[in-house]
Amino acid sequence: MDFSNASEKIILSKNQIYYITIFCKSLGGTLKLFKTNYELEQEKNLAKASQKKVEELTEELKFQR
Repeated sequence: MDFSNASEKIILSKNQIYYITIFCKSLGGTLKLFKTNYELEQEKNLAKASQKKVEELTEELKFQR
């Protein structure tokens, strides 16, 4: 279905509405997964940076003794 040049009312069948609904739900699920993966990657990067900082501070403390 191409709606890009639609200038009139478009009448959709129940079958078309069903498939559009399924597509939108599927797309929504996919976007949610991408968002979750992105957030997990950000948390992973933050954890790595925090671990590196802890290691640096631990080394500094060793030399201060």
